Amino acid sequence: TNAKVENDGQRITDFNSEDKELNEGLVWFDIVFYVSRLISSQKERDFKNSDYDNIKKVYSIFICTDTSKMSENTITSYELSPRSLYGEMKKAPGCDLLRAVMVCVGKTKIKCYNDKKDSPAGLLNLLKVILDDSMAVSDKIRILETEYSIESTHRIREELDRMCNLSDTIEQRGIEKGIERGEAVKLYEL
Repeated sequence: TNAKVENDGQRITDFNSEDKELNEGLVWFDIVFYVSRLISSQKERDFKNSDYDNIKKVYSIFICTDTSKMSENTITSYELSPRSLYGEMKKAPGCDLLRAVMVCVGKTKIKCYNDKKDSPAGLLNLLKVILDDSMAVSDKIRILETEYSIESTHRIREELDRMCNLSDTIEQRGIEKGIERGEAVKLYEL
């Protein structure tokens, strides 16, 4: 999980990326644990004793790649919400303190209804382009400019290039580990 926490005095916002854990059902536990820690870590730092009026709202976005067919191309919101079992509570304070959104990016492009690029389907397709490690940076930039009207700035080019280089680095490390393990097995067999 990669988290970048932004604290603007009113809320805490962060982004996380997940890969295979979604298929193992562990992301839900990550979500609950992570946002709960962001809430509880504020005690004595952002507010004292029982001064709960100063708790900051927490928003966490999980971008999930390598998802199963069951969850690909979905956007799901997790939040606290009261459910009255008897009677009706007039106000439920604190139920808006946390929200986590899980964005599960699939492998196939999905149709945007009415060609709206700002729809949830448009967001999923945009993320597919940005996160596709098999696509050249120049192709990503062309698609961002032509299909999403996103101007290619120097910073965007650098970030896309860094993302591509990162996936190459991770792949190279995996190859090196595989070679080391293979050599270790070969030595063991001798």
